[in-house]
Amino acid sequence: MKTEENILLEEVILKRFKIGLTKAISNLAIENSLMFEMYPDYLLDSMIVQMSAYLAGNKVHEQTSTEYGEFFIPRTWWDALKEEKPLLQKIFGKTQYKILTYETKIVNTHNHMCPHIELPSSDPSHIMFLTTDDVGEKDE
Repeated sequence: MKTEENILLEEVILKRFKIGLTKAISNLAIENSLMFEMYPDYLLDSMIVQMSAYLAGNKVHEQTSTEYGEFFIPRTWWDALKEEKPLLQKIFGKTQYKILTYETKIVNTHNHMCPHIELPSSDPSHIMFLTTDDVGEKDE
């Protein structure tokens, strides 16, 4: 520790806050789809608790697009060095590149999810929501 530095010490008081999650879950959801997993994380000396469930949903729209591009890579290490040092380019000439092209397919999927439907349901509004393609209509 350096003696010439002024060190400011402050008292910090930390408090513990209780956090939690409360969710009403129907018996049908518990029977059909709710899963709990608990396993230790030895590296962090902790316990990991995970809850997952399935929701009723439907894919209502999918759009696929393709993106093309290219990028330039110096052909040799010497060309890479010339690219870094403009003076070398003036003396030895321009950098030569390899041109690499790529193609990427992008798939955008729009799903309607209903977090409170219990299948089978007699309410037609839930089913109409899950099957209506409102995204595809806007794109056309």
